[in-house]
Amino acid sequence: MRPEPVKPNETVSAKRATLENGTVPALPPLSEADRADAEGFLGDMLVIYPLLDVRAFEIPSAAESASELLLKGSGAQAKGRETTRGFLVLAGAQARATTVPSLAGYPVVLKLREQLQAKGILVQSDGCLLLTQDYEFSAPSTAATVLMGRSADGRKEWKDGSARSLKEIAQAALAP
Repeated sequence: MRPEPVKPNETVSAKRATLENGTVPALPPLSEADRADAEGFLGDMLVIYPLLDVRAFEIPSAAESASELLLKGSGAQAKGRETTRGFLVLAGAQARATTVPSLAGYPVVLKLREQLQAKGILVQSDGCLLLTQDYEFSAPSTAATVLMGRSADGRKEWKDGSARSLKEIAQAALAP
């Protein structure tokens, strides 16, 4: 069974790619058979893209991931879950408004923070940055570092309700 075709507004709402031209063109004059072929092709591509690690059309879902974890630190507070593709931080998370000077050694993280702000995913709110939608980071450490504004080991910073770190949870799962 093929997935439903992606609508332009759904692609934009995923905020996983930068759209250079927001104009939605008129549909081309295709016969009904050609339109069905084109939609079938798009459906096939939407199945193939995740295999090629192209996630531009996916909106992260909290339902697909494991138990909820918490992050608390200076100016940061968040809930998230580990997923098969990375780490999903739930909307409403608070991030530290400023970064520590030593984070200059992590230009990728600084650029990611800037991109999230430019896309309206992280917005200024009451002296902190607020995550406006669920966002999937590549790893727990990336999520923790972006939110805490400092270098952070996500395996130690993200904890469950019993204060067990992600690292401790993984070690317990491997224990006989």
